[in-house]
Amino acid sequence: TVALLKPEARYRVLGHDSCRPNDKAVRMYPTSKARLPCICWKHNATIYLTDHDAERLAWGMEEVRRIVDRMDTNVTGEVYPLIPQSREELMEHVRKNHLPNSHWVGSTKMGRDDDPWAVVTPRLQVRGVEQLRIVDAGVIPRVPNGNTHSTVCVVARHAADLIYEDDLG
Repeated sequence: TVALLKPEARYRVLGHDSCRPNDKAVRMYPTSKARLPCICWKHNATIYLTDHDAERLAWGMEEVRRIVDRMDTNVTGEVYPLIPQSREELMEHVRKNHLPNSHWVGSTKMGRDDDPWAVVTPRLQVRGVEQLRIVDAGVIPRVPNGNTHSTVCVVARHAADLIYEDDLG
């Protein structure tokens, strides 16, 4: 597996408007107490991958091949992707077969009002959307050294405090 820890596409999680006819990327569902958001995502999209990221992933695959070639092991050949050999072929393979990482650390930057890249307030609220908070790895600025689970638990605990404060408000 080759992965980018700091992809150029970070902070570019994009909604898509074709989940159902006339849906928007973020649509508000009315309920008895609140308007809840529905975010529709385009599946198998290449919008999350920049050309620069594709090139870096292809380079990483080439590096893995070079490392394995130098190792004194019983590895007899490549299993996957097998066919792509040139940088261009690897980049095309990456574009067609990449998957966004399930942790999505840093995909929804948290910051002050004067930060144009911050889509989430310091109180974990999504700017411009009422009653929607991001309480996951998206608000963590960097991939932690260990698994993201414990860090997300801290974010969730903090979010619970914020929501409680707002409800008392």
